[in-house]
Amino acid sequence: MKEFLSNIAPNSYTLLAITLLVLVILLLLLRSQFRKYHQKQQKKALTYIKYFLIDVVNNHTNKEYIKLKIKELKKKIPLQRNYCKEMLIDEMILIKKKLSPEEAETITLVYRTLKLQKYSSSLINDSKIYKKCLGFYHYQTMNYSKGINKIMPYLKSKNQLLQSNASVAYLSLTNIVTGNTLYQSKKTIKRNKEKIENLFYIQKYPYNSNIDFWLKAKKTSILLLGLKIAAHESNGNDTNAIIQLLSYKSNTVKKEALITIKKLRLQEAEATLLSLFEQFTPQLQEQSLQTLEVIGSKNTIDYLQDRMSFFESSELKNSATYCLETLLKKEITMSSQKVTC
Repeated sequence: MKEFLSNIAPNSYTLLAITLLVLVILLLLLRSQFRKYHQKQQKKALTYIKYFLIDVVNNHTNKEYIKLKIKELKKKIPLQRNYCKEMLIDEMILIKKKLSPEEAETITLVYRTLKLQKYSSSLINDSKIYKKCLGFYHYQTMNYSKGINKIMPYLKSKNQLLQSNASVAYLSLTNIVTGNTLYQSKKTIKRNKEKIENLFYIQKYPYNSNIDFWLKAKKTSILLLGLKIAAHESNGNDTNAIIQLLSYKSNTVKKEALITIKKLRLQEAEATLLSLFEQFTPQLQEQSLQTLEVIGSKNTIDYLQDRMSFFESSELKNSATYCLETLLKKEITMSSQKVTC
């Protein structure tokens, strides 16, 4: 062997090294070219996807036209590739947030027609937690209710992230406005309160005219959630239910009710609020004064003027004084406007 190696000319080693170097450079160039080509194809597909989605949304009432455009889409982009499915679903989720409920139905139709739920299902089957959560989110945002059975095994998962995302998706798909939160644990609702609220705003759930059942629930967590949603979406039918919560046993619920009354400017709550004021804790009295600044009338002015000595702490006395001054200014402004008229 040594004799054989000694017979190889030094130039042969140099030639071999140069050959290997050239091969490495070629592979790197080819890899770079392939990456550029792939990026170009992705950009081209993404542009077509965006135009496609805008087109079908603008023609959302024409089902035949939508079917035709879906057939064209299959020919234009490689939908068999996962990167195309990912881009399409991402764009569908993005555009759906900006649409009316009727237009959003078109996006759901496209999702089901192209059988993209199979890709979402493959994500849920993946061993990686983030992919499972992404699959839940696809089902949730695309309103794919048939996916509930796929999600249910994760509702009691020991992994908090999985359990949390599965719970929100489940609530979404079982139609949150019918009160399915009542069947979720207090811990689950509390942990996912913000996500559940977003189901009304981001996914444009209609505000149920009979949603005051949320405000009559026995669970504090549901009452708090109902008050937060009512503060943004109230249609006026739940005013009495909100006011009644000022007498609820939990101070947390009372405080949230006061905040909701303030946001909704429920002047109907003034009399009840004044009658309960002295029963409240100092913290609730502070919140009450902030609410009365917004909804108070001459009745509140008279109440505060008669009971100013009632406030022992300087903080409450200052708040009461500020509330009184604010309401007096309003009264003067309203009186001057009447005189001018």
